[in-house]
Amino acid sequence: MRLCGKAIGIFFCILPMVLSCAAAGELMLPLAAAVCLHEAAHLLALHAVGGRLRDFRAAPFGLRLEMDENTLSAGGEALVAAAGSAANLLCALLAWGLHAAFRLDLAAFGLLNLFCALFNLLPAVSLDGGRLLCLVLGAVWDPFRAVRVTAGVSLLLSLAVFLASSYRLLTTGEGLYALLFALYLLSVTAKSGGLTVSAKNEE
Repeated sequence: MRLCGKAIGIFFCILPMVLSCAAAGELMLPLAAAVCLHEAAHLLALHAVGGRLRDFRAAPFGLRLEMDENTLSAGGEALVAAAGSAANLLCALLAWGLHAAFRLDLAAFGLLNLFCALFNLLPAVSLDGGRLLCLVLGAVWDPFRAVRVTAGVSLLLSLAVFLASSYRLLTTGEGLYALLFALYLLSVTAKSGGLTVSAKNEE
């Protein structure tokens, strides 16, 4: 029942995004469906490994699910983190297979699922890829060092995206969403301690 209540809450949290996507264009609704599939896979994996969802909140580029890490092993946490992108990749393959076999108009849906999977696998602290990187590093290093390196990688990624998107915005007038994404990554990395750690390393 608790999982059902959380799922209903997440649905109403995503609903405004889905409705706005439906009004924005024909590609936006499939993108919203891919995002919903991604988050549903996280929830199902969390339930399967016996974990507990502590909280969730809307973020500029999707939802942030906060798990109770005390209820999960490192392997279980990695499974939950990877479940969203795995579901998107599986859905992309299925969409392309149906498109090729039955000429169904699902190619765009497959590409959007692939985009959603690869986007979330970026090694940033706010994304699944950052969590997976931290877990892998934590298996060979101490937890603090793993968090520090992950934050550093996230900082470098966000700075690279910021510089590239700023240049593109100034030269072509495009790249605003990428710039906003970079600013979001910078703010999340700062909150996680990434900027503080980098400053200490320079001293």
